[in-house]
Formats: sequence, C-alpha cells, structure tokens
Amino acid sequence: MQIYTFLFPWSNILFTSVFMKGLASLYICIFNLIFMLRKIFFLALYLIIHQANAFAQNGIISFENTRAVLGSISEEEFPVKYKFEYIVAGSAPVKISKVDTDCACTVSNFSTDAVEPGKKGFVEVIFSPYKAGPFEKSFTVIAENAVPQKTELVIEGFIEPFSLNTSIDFPFVNKENLRFRNKYVFLGNITNQGIIRRNVEIYNDNDSSYILADSISGPDYIEIGFSNGFELPARQASSISLFYNPELKNDFGEVTDSVMLYRINEEEEIISAFTIVIKASIQQHFSEGFSESELGTFPKLVLSDTIINLGNISLSEENDKIVEFVISNSGETELEIQKIVTNYGCEIYKIDKRTIEPFDFTNLKIAVKDIGKKGTQDRSVLIYCNDPNNTVKQLTIKLNDRE
Repeated sequence: MQIYTFLFPWSNILFTSVFMKGLASLYICIFNLIFMLRKIFFLALYLIIHQANAFAQNGIISFENTRAVLGSISEEEFPVKYKFEYIVAGSAPVKISKVDTDCACTVSNFSTDAVEPGKKGFVEVIFSPYKAGPFEKSFTVIAENAVPQKTELVIEGFIEPFSLNTSIDFPFVNKENLRFRNKYVFLGNITNQGIIRRNVEIYNDNDSSYILADSISGPDYIEIGFSNGFELPARQASSISLFYNPELKNDFGEVTDSVMLYRINEEEEIISAFTIVIKASIQQHFSEGFSESELGTFPKLVLSDTIINLGNISLSEENDKIVEFVISNSGETELEIQKIVTNYGCEIYKIDKRTIEPFDFTNLKIAVKDIGKKGTQDRSVLIYCNDPNNTVKQLTIKLNDRE
C-alpha cells in the first residue's frame, strides 16, 4: 500500500473526491424524498379535512336497497310500481331535486320536501310495460346538499305474455268488421328476384264465422294462399298467406298494389269482401360476393351533378325552369335507366335514351314547376338503374322562389 501510494500519490485525493460527491448526491436524494413525502402527507391531510367538512355540511342519503327484483308480472298488475325508501344521516337535511329515467315508459314520484337527519323519505318508480319478456329499468336520483349526490335505482323482472287486446293489436277495422294489424302489407326493400311471402293476420270481430272464397281480383304477380271456404272464426285471429312476385311486376322504386278478396254469404253466393293494399320498394337484384374483377364487368353510373342550386328564381304556371343532368356510363356493359321518380313540383321533361352504351351518355331534362309556394325549396329526383353500386341515386334541385 505504501508502494502504491508512493507510486500514485494523488490516488487518495481522487478516491476521497469521488466518495464525497456520491455522498452529497445521496443526501440530496434523501432530502427530496422527505420533501415529497411531506407534501403528500399534507395533501392527504387536506383532503381528509375537506371531505370531513363536506360530510359535516351535507346530509348523507342512504337507501335500504338500490335494486329490486320483482319476478313475474301479469297484465293485471300493470303499471308496475315499487317504492324505494331512504334515511338521511349527517347534520343537514336532504332534498331530492329530480329523478331521471331511462325511457318514456317510466315515471317516478318522490318526497318533494327536504328530509331532516334521522327521518325517512321515498322514491316510487312506475313502469308501464309495452311488451312481454324480461325487463330492467334504471332511475337516477339527484339530491341537493347530499352525499352522494347521485344514486342509481334499478327494477328488474319478467312481463308475462299479454292477452289479446283487439283494439290495440288489430287497430285497423274495415266495413266488414274485420280487424288488421296494419293498414297496408309492407314488403319493405326487396329485389326483383324471388317470391316474397307475408302472413296477413285478420281478426274477425263478428259474432259469426266469415267464409272466404278462393277467388281474388288483382294482378297476376300477387296470389293469396288458402282453400275455398276458408273460415275466419268469430272473435278469433287467423292468418292468410300472400305471395308477391316482383320479377313479374317488372317495376322499380316505390310501388303500391291492391288485391280484392271475396267471401261466401249465407246464400252461398260469392260476393266482394275487402281489399288488401301492398307496398314495397323494389331494386335491381345482384348476386352477393362478386369480386373486384367482376365489378368491372358491370355498368357504372356517372352523373354530371347530384345537386343543382338555381338560386333566386321566379316560377309561374307559364314559366317552368328546365334543369339538365348528364348521365354517363363508364362501365363495360349497358347501363339501363330502369325508372325515374320525381317528387311534387318536378316532372320529366325529356330523356334522350334509357339504355346507355359503355362510355356513352344521355341528357335528362327536368321541368321544375310552380307549386304555389314561395321561399327556399328542395325538389328531388330518384334514378333506378342496374349499377350494383348505385341502384338508386338521388338528384336534388335547390331554389328560392321569390315573390
């Protein structure tokens, strides 16, 4: 060691310097840690004191239970009611300001006056079921000067199947005293391929049976499925099957059809009975799941404009405004304009052609007519075609008809 020190006389000085720097850094870290712990301590102490003051200044609302399982409920027990009770603790009274519900089928009653500490209050919830099956309804209680300020209450249970209420379940009645669930038979959005079937439910509100004949009057693309002498029993619901063939209909867009049914009277004569009205929206059918390469083989609709703004104009019976759209086909096969539907205040003035060859175009002219209305207006035109990406396209014409 003496030799080492003799050879390197500055080594002790270097070692002492490094040691002192490390010790100083350690002292600084310990000091920072103590300072941080002190800050955390005082912050926690402040929060505890603040919370204690809040509890001291507010009442504490405590519900006996916040969820009620009501089990199975029948129609005779409607509306469903349940009363939640709570007690107030702390040093201040509590007042419920409102109770928010999760749907329009629920309402509530509650203690509107402030409830003093040591006293009880209530929240009564009321649920009017609209369908059978399981249910869960929540209510959010908001209280003033209370801890907690919000409390969620829940009722749950099971509504047993409803018995038939003819005036509600079959609200549409005809002159034959037969009731229907809907005024029309809605087929919805369908394509021009395949046969659509719908069951039409009928309630016979007569005191005697109603006998249907197997004769109908209507288009050949509508059929009714039942045998001759089909009976609709008195005071009972029955159903008949309706079959609709949109391919035979050979139309597109919003369509309305009707079919007349006949009955057999007491003299066994076949006489007219009632009419069923059918509504549908028909679009071009395309096979599902075609590839990108197959997409290139279809026609492609291209429009010069989809919105045209005419600005300020003056319309009259003698002064229609003609608006022109250019319809092009950028696909590889023929584009068929299957149907053009104009809304009120628009008419087709002229279309050069409805079959557009690849990379060709046609002009569509729309007459905008006076409808006796002034101010800002929108007119629309629907184009139905065989482009799989644009089977229906809307054109809009905006205008401001001045005085």
